[in-house]
Amino acid sequence: MNRRWKITTAAVMLSLALLTNATSAQNAEVNLENWKKEEHWQTGELNCIYGLRQFNELTQKRVYTVGVHAPAGKDKAFIEFNLTFVTYLNAVVGKRWDPPIEFKMTTTENPLVSWIDEGEEVDFMYSDTGIYSCVGTEIGSQPLGTTIADLKTRGHEYELDMHGGKTENVAFRIAYNHTQTNVPTGTILVRADNEEINGNEDLRNKVIAGQAFSVFAGAQSQFWLMYKNGMDYIMDPKQVVFTKNDDETVQGVLSRRWDVRFVPSGRAERTIDETTGDFIDPNLFKVIEPKIFIMDDGNIFPFLHSTPAFPEWPISAKENVDEIVAEEVSLALINLRRHKIIGEAIHLCLDNALSQEDIELCETAPTVYFDPSARCDTTRELAELAYQAGEAGHHSGFRPARSHFAVRTMQQEAGFIKQDKKGKWHCGRSSSNYDAISCPEGHYKVSESLFEQQCDEAGLPCPKGYLCYCRPCVKAYEVDVFPWDVETQGIVPEDHPRCDKMSVCGSVEQTKEIVFHAYDNLERSNATVSALIYIGEESMSLPVKSDEVRRFFDYEFSFSHNRRGVAILEVFIDGIQIPESPFRVEVKELTCPEKRRVAVRVLSVETGQFHVPF
Repeated sequence: MNRRWKITTAAVMLSLALLTNATSAQNAEVNLENWKKEEHWQTGELNCIYGLRQFNELTQKRVYTVGVHAPAGKDKAFIEFNLTFVTYLNAVVGKRWDPPIEFKMTTTENPLVSWIDEGEEVDFMYSDTGIYSCVGTEIGSQPLGTTIADLKTRGHEYELDMHGGKTENVAFRIAYNHTQTNVPTGTILVRADNEEINGNEDLRNKVIAGQAFSVFAGAQSQFWLMYKNGMDYIMDPKQVVFTKNDDETVQGVLSRRWDVRFVPSGRAERTIDETTGDFIDPNLFKVIEPKIFIMDDGNIFPFLHSTPAFPEWPISAKENVDEIVAEEVSLALINLRRHKIIGEAIHLCLDNALSQEDIELCETAPTVYFDPSARCDTTRELAELAYQAGEAGHHSGFRPARSHFAVRTMQQEAGFIKQDKKGKWHCGRSSSNYDAISCPEGHYKVSESLFEQQCDEAGLPCPKGYLCYCRPCVKAYEVDVFPWDVETQGIVPEDHPRCDKMSVCGSVEQTKEIVFHAYDNLERSNATVSALIYIGEESMSLPVKSDEVRRFFDYEFSFSHNRRGVAILEVFIDGIQIPESPFRVEVKELTCPEKRRVAVRVLSVETGQFHVPF
């Protein structure tokens, strides 16, 4: 069979288009009958790999672990990225050594805790852009590449990376419906018929839903916008709900379960209506304060968005990873896109085959048939693997790493990255929703038990399986003084966690002890705290101890008396009475239920002192 074909007029009528190519590959002819790889790919070409790497026992490892951030769940992350970071890397990078080195993958929903605090053994890290910024800030990392996300919706396909937009010099892409865009962005969406919310300032006192506290495109970038508009994302919303699922976040806005949703750009355009199975009509939503972004190639970013643009998910290596191994991983992931293009073309060829001869051609033709500029290391098997890896992970490969400086700046401004007193920068992390809350300056967090009840008490019960908070901070005094329950190690009563000036700060029966805690919200180091109490004509100094076991800047003192009445409590720091002081403490009658008697003080003739006679 004569297999001399013009690419643009192949018998299978492929819907392929050649991108800009300096060699004018669109009119190229490929003679498969006489084609020889030695003539097409000469030894030494830059895109060919020859020889093997020599294993270095001192600097290299036999097995490398790729840690993957899993905000939507570990199982989903494994399904999406195992082909990319295990199967593909083992095939492309592992075999560069003899015997081959190996790659395996582990997933976590909380990378900062797993990779940094708990010291999980990972060599490479793939994460949300905000998590990467935090990892780089705290322990440093080598950026190796940025994801080119493959977004398909409503008959169009888009590739998103970061400040890209310029089509690369590759041979084939699917015709009519493929555009390479740049950057992901964050979007604030509400129902189109919601007339109460038209700008960022209208987010006050609204119910807001996002994916997760740690997700940059689905929460942090929008929280940053609130901060830039003079709002606090902890205290200004009526309620914040984290769904862990962007589709559920969208559905909740339509059903009016919440007022506002924070999602990555393009999510509304890709969400399926649960009732019809069709795409949700995007006209049902409106984007709050939409922005227009011009890409590098002059086209307009295809989705309306609310936040500035920022990079897609990066892949990075810890700083102790051997640079040769890191380089091989980086090159392999960047080249994945070129391999995947051939895989797409083979699948499209089979989809459009009109005869058995066409099918045979699609199943046997070398990669150069589908792209005259195909890499010499792109085999049909590798093209298929890259295609399947991209489909599973919703990406088209990787590009050279983008800068995350703007992301770090946004996180620092909004308080997601903070500097400690030693000058080191840290990102907040948590093992629970409660731990994730960082109250604004001048406020403190309510107790965890009260935190769990707040949304219910506000008439906004948290949906099952979600995480919520409802204004969990209380405006703080310079020093908060409150009664303390020694048995439960908590504030009593919880619904009144601090004492106001001249308020009744606590009550105690005669002869029994009441314990107080004083927390210094100014966190003054080496401060001297003292407490004085007056009852009648008596005054006494109360011993004060620092509660460094529970938390620093927390001080404890106790009081008991056998005389009924109201005592006056004064609290001092470094000899100066705190602004909230003094307080009142009620000493009540000591009752004796078994004899139904009330304690009284009796003057002893022998000692001349008052005492309780039982």
